[in-house]
Amino acid sequence: MFFTPALEVAREVLGEFIGDTAPASTMKDSLDSYQHALLIETESIQFYEGILESVKDKRLKKVLSAIYAQEKEHYTIVENLYEYVLKPEYFLEWGEFSNLRRL
Repeated sequence: MFFTPALEVAREVLGEFIGDTAPASTMKDSLDSYQHALLIETESIQFYEGILESVKDKRLKKVLSAIYAQEKEHYTIVENLYEYVLKPEYFLEWGEFSNLRRL
């Protein structure tokens, strides 16, 4: 596997953020992965929201607001992926029924 210095730095930073345990080893399926990602995104949103309340510098606040908005977008993307992956558990939609109209 190819590692870059940026990847190593990201690994160290994220390792500090999520702790020493490897989340992938505790996840049984992709739904667990998406739930974990939603939890991480929620924590990130709360983190930036807290920082935004305490920052007075307008330029710094603008940068942090952009990051905060991106984190909210990330949450929405992961939430949509989670719902997409979860959909087969709730809806019957197979090829043999493709000639039927949706109700």
